[in-house]
Amino acid sequence: MRHSRLQVSKPCLFILWQRLTVVGDPVSQHIHGRLANRDVGSEQSFNTARKWLNDCVNNHEECRVSDTTPILPTRVLDLAQPNGSKNPFLWITEGQSAAYACLSYCWGSGPQPVMLTAETIKGFMTEIPVAKLPQTIIDAIFTARKLGLRYLWIDSLCILQDSPEDKDVEVSRMSQIYNIAHVTISAANGKDCGSGFLAKRTQWWRETDGPPIRLPYRCPEGIIGSIYLTPHYRPLLLEPLHSRVWTLQEHVLSRRVLMYGMEQLVWICCHGIRKDGGVSKGHSISLLNPLRQQLLVDMSVRRKIGPGSTSSDSTRTAWSNLVEQYSCRKQTVPADRVNALSAALSIFQRHMQTKYIAGFWRQWLIPDLLWKRVGEICERPAIQLPSWSWLSVNSEVTLGTDDSDKRLKWTQLATVVGYNTEPTKRGNPFGQLSGAYLAIRGHCVSADLDWDQLRLFHDDPPVKAIRSFYPCTNLVTLDSLDASYDLPRAALPGTVEAQAAPSNGIVWCRAIRAVAFPKGLGDIPSGRVIQGILLKKTSADDFRRIVCFDSYVGREDRLLIGPKHEIRIV
Repeated sequence: MRHSRLQVSKPCLFILWQRLTVVGDPVSQHIHGRLANRDVGSEQSFNTARKWLNDCVNNHEECRVSDTTPILPTRVLDLAQPNGSKNPFLWITEGQSAAYACLSYCWGSGPQPVMLTAETIKGFMTEIPVAKLPQTIIDAIFTARKLGLRYLWIDSLCILQDSPEDKDVEVSRMSQIYNIAHVTISAANGKDCGSGFLAKRTQWWRETDGPPIRLPYRCPEGIIGSIYLTPHYRPLLLEPLHSRVWTLQEHVLSRRVLMYGMEQLVWICCHGIRKDGGVSKGHSISLLNPLRQQLLVDMSVRRKIGPGSTSSDSTRTAWSNLVEQYSCRKQTVPADRVNALSAALSIFQRHMQTKYIAGFWRQWLIPDLLWKRVGEICERPAIQLPSWSWLSVNSEVTLGTDDSDKRLKWTQLATVVGYNTEPTKRGNPFGQLSGAYLAIRGHCVSADLDWDQLRLFHDDPPVKAIRSFYPCTNLVTLDSLDASYDLPRAALPGTVEAQAAPSNGIVWCRAIRAVAFPKGLGDIPSGRVIQGILLKKTSADDFRRIVCFDSYVGREDRLLIGPKHEIRIV
């Protein structure tokens, strides 16, 4: 029999499906994959969670902090009786040691109904009224007891919420609190503290996929059973919890995470990922595991990263991933744009052994100044941050400075000659700033910016667009500039953007580095590209960063005409 050749005249989308079945079906003797267990609060699910936890504690060397029992945080909830016959109470630990769990969850938009304050602390030390707690916290208490843990740390009940001083102290200890916890319970499915996470998942499939497809299946022995088809690849980083800035470092710092997702129960540790049924392969948590392995595993006393290890490709990749994943998340309080990353930064600094400077590490400062906005354009945070820092935009950014490709020749064209950052609070280099500047020495030429023409490309995809600049002097002509523009389209009067962006004006082109592309490298023409930043003069001595650019044209050397001189960017 002849078969006609399949001809495809239009692009087609091919989806890989995985065959699953359910426990007890005759097909389960022949197909190992199971549908996800939707009843995440069942005894079966808790048995699975305890099995994962015990296996990790006993067999995963890379997930251990040390062989000693960890010191408890300043305050924890003592869950008292595992059967729940007695309400939990607040215990001031005074340096005692014991295994404990942490909770990672979304607060929501407002204050919680029950919180630790100067007024409630005395009563909490006797009893915490569980019936008045939000559902997510009630579920966390129940889960910790089911895991056999007596102590639980929850920020709203273990940090004095009306004491800025206590908040500062406890937030500074956040990296230690999550890192040495026995396990972190992650309420990933909930949008606020009232959502809870132990309810049975009903519509657990995704709208784009639809429900699993049920088909009859004939077993080899002739019995008819059922199989279910579901898409093979379903990424895990789409939970409501993963949209908030604070929860990123909580997951990154935790060695073991029991995650209650929208679909099912998931286990994440330094060793790998497990799920209670569902697709067993094809999952990717591109940030969490590599970061944990590079930073947290190596933090243990068995493996110390030396000063020479900080330039490794894995550390560089981990930092780039952290910035990209963090920058696309949202915060309710503007100051959280900076504060919510401080614990992860303290871990990084132990390995980097270099200065942290307003969102950058000193050894990567020059190339990382070429960060680009890739997300939607938003107003800048209502806090004081230097224009040259990626933290100064409320948008997803990418550092975009991967110089690991040995086929390319990189040349640094600018040098940092000075910098200063003034923390709002002494002793916290990772927090808010009261002022900062960066002094750079190199070539800097002026050009006339046609602002109206820029706006024509402002919101058109892709984000990168060809923009034209006209020479203010005869020193430079940039006919083609590939720029990722940082500022809102309609700058409001009186804002930082308005001051940095007049309708037409003079900008200064600061060359940062050059890269040489060899002939035949993909679709990139051979030649040299100058990468730099455009600056706007704001005073006699100061400039502000407004955009980064890549100049691909043959006249790029005109950016390097004239002597080098020093400028200050604020």
